[in-house]
Amino acid sequence: VTFCIWGVIQERMLTVPYDGSFFEYSYGLVFLNRLGGLLFSSALVYHYKVSFVRSPLWEYSFPSVANMLSSWCQYEALKYVSFPTTMLAKAFKMVPVMLMGKFMSDKSFESYEYVSAGFVGLGLYLFLSSSENIDFNANVFGDAANVNGAMVGVALLCLFLAFDSFTSQWQA
Repeated sequence: VTFCIWGVIQERMLTVPYDGSFFEYSYGLVFLNRLGGLLFSSALVYHYKVSFVRSPLWEYSFPSVANMLSSWCQYEALKYVSFPTTMLAKAFKMVPVMLMGKFMSDKSFESYEYVSAGFVGLGLYLFLSSSENIDFNANVFGDAANVNGAMVGVALLCLFLAFDSFTSQWQA
């Protein structure tokens, strides 16, 4: 329920005009989201008196930056593609995660996992190709003058998937 509310609020903030202009600072959303997580986790660490384990900072910097970039790309993509398209891209996440796992850790997957990923990709393709509302010459607001169309959103979604899959594989 919380994620559904969060998703509706995200889309509304980025796609509904306020006093005639749209919210433009998606990185601010990412920052406030991460700041809230930091404050909440700090309160939990303080409350439960968790002891710290010393570890090299650089080990945490790569997934941290990739996670921030992933969120920024996802929020920026909402300016160019619809929220359902963004959610479908998230459903397709297993393919880049499998590719990144193969590339980074030489992981192998079962054949049914490849088949599952293929079916998810096919479903995504069928949805996008049958949608009447996707115009690759305009953004989600129908404005073609200031953007290169929905292809910018698709490119941002691809970057989102790349950064997100890197984050999970590095953490693993």
